[in-house]
This record gives sequence, structure tokens and C-alpha cells, in this order.
Amino acid sequence: MTLQEMDMTKIATRPHLLSDFADAPAELLATLRATGKPVRLTADDGAAVVVQDEAAYRQMAALAEKAEMIQFLRESKADIDAGRTVDAREFLLSLGTPDGPKL
Repeated sequence: MTLQEMDMTKIATRPHLLSDFADAPAELLATLRATGKPVRLTADDGAAVVVQDEAAYRQMAALAEKAEMIQFLRESKADIDAGRTVDAREFLLSLGTPDGPKL
């Protein structure tokens, strides 16, 4: 599944009441497992939580981690391209000095 397929802005078009979940948890969980889509539960005060199948959650977490790594690599490349680097050997040698590393 791609990041586009896991578009979290389209979580549940129709929220379910938290009381419905409390009254019939097996039914809602069966729907959740069958569809693989998260379910938004709302309370009378408007607060909401999202319940999600574990496999879908793990997949979403892996995609988020991958996105964070891609962002880190883009920022790192921008630093390299802009000359914001320090020689690795000099940096490591500076770790043991009273002044510490020079970044």
C-alpha cells in the first residue's frame, strides 16, 4: 500500500458514536478488520479517537518512518550542497578536547 492509499485525511467519512462501540464492540471490530480502514469514534462533546487494525497501523507507522527518513536525507543533502559540513576526522578528534566539537 502506498502513502496515497493510506491518506489519513479520508479516515472515516461517517464517524461512529463511542457509545455504539461500547454497545457492540464485536460488530465494529469485525467491520474494521473486514475493511482494513480506521474507524473514527466520537463522543457527545465532539472529542474523537481513531481505532485501527494492528496490521494497518504497523504499515502506516512504517510509511511514516520512511517519510521521516526521506525528509532527513533531503535536508542532509541540502546541507552538503550548501557546504554546511565538518570533516569527520576533525570532528571525532575534537570530541575529547575541552572546547568540544566545532560544528
